Amino acid sequence: MNLFTNTLINSIKAKFVTLPEEEIMCAQRKHWLVIVVPIVILSILGIAAWILLIIVSSYLTNYIIVLLPSAVLITLISLSIALRSFIDWYYNIYVITNRKILTISYSPLTSHKINEILLDQVKATEIDTKIDGILNELLNIGHVFVTFDRPTHGEELMFSYVKNPNKIETYLQNALYHAPSQNHNGNQQKRAMKLPSIVLYNKDKRHIGKWTRLFGTLGR
Repeated sequence: MNLFTNTLINSIKAKFVTLPEEEIMCAQRKHWLVIVVPIVILSILGIAAWILLIIVSSYLTNYIIVLLPSAVLITLISLSIALRSFIDWYYNIYVITNRKILTISYSPLTSHKINEILLDQVKATEIDTKIDGILNELLNIGHVFVTFDRPTHGEELMFSYVKNPNKIETYLQNALYHAPSQNHNGNQQKRAMKLPSIVLYNKDKRHIGKWTRLFGTLGR
């Protein structure tokens, strides 16, 4: 585990690991190829604008005053889009712990969105992995879909463009299998005679990622 990953893990632990006995199993951004491709395209456009300016200015010297601001404007727009794309990639993080799943999407000074799913309050009905294209197959980049069974409707969570999606699927299976609500000890009769163990938490609106325990367990 490199320094970059350690920094990410420590940052997540400080802000989002808030439940009792909670441990991080996986924390990952989208694959770096997602951000490299648009940056390369924007760089090519910026360089092409300056090459075009040099070629045209050699024939139309009278229009250099008009062409130069245009090339500068295209370069500034390309740089701003590239910077925004990098920020969106850097602050878009998928986190799997033994107690919950988080998807973090944060844009400094504009907005942030954090989706937290407590594993002891949901039931996963399906986990699928999908890899599209030859390049993604070679680089082992894909998507992982998790379908949750809600009382009124199903909800799907997607880990998009992650490296080694099969490994992410394994982390999810382990987290869901060992979640308190997913009791796989095979003692079905004992569970039928007792109320299920329930622990309710309330999201603290004043502190991002903070959950407050409402009351103890039932059915013990």
